[in-house]
Amino acid sequence: SAYYPSHPYGLPANGIAEAIAPLTPDDLAAWHRRYVAADNLVIGLAGDLDEDEAIALFRNLLPADPIAARQRADSEPGPFVEAVVPGEERALYRDKKQTAGVLGFRGANVANDDRHALDTLSEITSSMGGRFFRSVRGENALAYQVTSFHRARRDSGNFVAYTSTAPENEEKARALLLNDIAVLQNELVGAKELDAAKATILGEHVIGTQSFGAQAGELAGVGVYGLPIDEPQRYLDRVQAITAEDIRDVTRRYLPTDRYWVGVVRGGAKTDPEIAEAAKPD
Repeated sequence: SAYYPSHPYGLPANGIAEAIAPLTPDDLAAWHRRYVAADNLVIGLAGDLDEDEAIALFRNLLPADPIAARQRADSEPGPFVEAVVPGEERALYRDKKQTAGVLGFRGANVANDDRHALDTLSEITSSMGGRFFRSVRGENALAYQVTSFHRARRDSGNFVAYTSTAPENEEKARALLLNDIAVLQNELVGAKELDAAKATILGEHVIGTQSFGAQAGELAGVGVYGLPIDEPQRYLDRVQAITAEDIRDVTRRYLPTDRYWVGVVRGGAKTDPEIAEAAKPD
């Protein structure tokens, strides 16, 4: 929500109670007619069947003119507006023993070739043997959990680092993450580290697409984003071609240490300090 103040990406995926409460059956029916329709339909199929059989299975659901339907479905532009205010923070306060913090940076969308290097960078930093884990937990014992990921979507993307710490270690852990990023901006990753990240991405894809259901889901996702049908293999090939210079380049361009967004649930406090201050008697 700090990064996307005016885009649906900044809203919780499971909805907001105040927005859901006034919805009527007519509202839901209208939404269904608009979005759950042949014009928006993408079907992913994997298994022992040929094209004619596949078309026959779904003939009654397909639009009369698939090309025109796809043009209509894709014609509505996304309302994305890039966040422009650096250092924005959104925080909640809980009477807990842990603080969960997310450090967010701009990422690449699904049409941007930089996403391959950013995905590889996230693998270099995220695993239990990754850069962030080693520095924050392994070497300094400041966090219960440390990870990172890059999420590419249609309109935008984000590179995110997550830490779960004791409340008093929040700033220390964040400083270590930013220091690791600075190192990646100035030094090339080693061949062994880069090869391990690529192998992990490939292995996770192979394991994750063993079933026909997973393969069909992958094809459907490719269709929804308007990517070529061979996108999964093209993605893996592109990742294998990533160089250490590519990693350094995207770290410099996408992860500036003076421009990031923070989302945090702070433990050790029963109320938001501002609320508590406002509640004091005159």
